[in-house]
Amino acid sequence: MGAAAPGENQEVTQDAEWGLDRSNRGAPLRAVLGCAYTRGGRRQDAEELAVDSSFNPLNEALILVCLGDKDRTFEALDRATTAGPIRIGWQIQAPEFGLIRGDPRLKALRKKVGLPE
Repeated sequence: MGAAAPGENQEVTQDAEWGLDRSNRGAPLRAVLGCAYTRGGRRQDAEELAVDSSFNPLNEALILVCLGDKDRTFEALDRATTAGPIRIGWQIQAPEFGLIRGDPRLKALRKKVGLPE
């Protein structure tokens, strides 16, 4: 989710909310919505999505990294290690995860799941 043009974030938020209302498996949409909330200044709404205990930790990590919370992002990623190297590797390559690149905890996480350094 790169930088949005004025008004574009509101459109993304509305689309994600609409889709979430109609989805039985809305976790990825919730992650997009959480990031859109953060970019739109609705940090509390994003925080509420991130702390939902039924949420997939990979999607939780996306919201947390959008919120700029490195520590909680790594906690969520650590809980997600059972997803395996492909899913973890795919997730951490997303542009939003640029915030944690260079953090030594990322190197440890990569090693833990069997990804190359």
